Amino acid sequence: AQNGNGESSPSNTETVYVADETFTIRLAVRDTEIVDAFLQDGSFSDTNYGGTTYLSSFDRFILRFILPQSLMGKQIISAGLSFYVWSAGNAVGHQFNLYEVTRDWTEGDVTWNTATAETAWTSPGGDLGGRVGILPIPTNLDHVYTDEVEIRELVQAWTDGTKPNYGILL
Repeated sequence: AQNGNGESSPSNTETVYVADETFTIRLAVRDTEIVDAFLQDGSFSDTNYGGTTYLSSFDRFILRFILPQSLMGKQIISAGLSFYVWSAGNAVGHQFNLYEVTRDWTEGDVTWNTATAETAWTSPGGDLGGRVGILPIPTNLDHVYTDEVEIRELVQAWTDGTKPNYGILL
């Protein structure tokens, strides 16, 4: 800037633009950042499927992401969830609803009836909060990933600490 005489004086302020940094974190089942289990009703309601990688049919599927501590308090721009499907021929035209889980559970103990070895679900099949997404099955899915379901708001609540991360139930 110049004064009326055309002279310029030194300034002690400077404007610097710093671009927002964006990081991508991908959590995958083959890694240790996810715990999961199938839940079966009926004669298998007390069976734990925490170490099972495949069932030909199941009633529900529960999973929890073990989020890195460095993610806590950060703004989440996008968070999506997709499932690898071996076969969904009998589900064509239906949809899977995704719900927030509202009770803590352990992978090695969870069943249709119990969240942990010491704690039963309030409602058999899992204690559920609000629906966080819908996964339509428009065609026979065979050895492919489903479309991604946006779960940003729930993940943001987990990283903000406004909701405990007990996972999602399909």
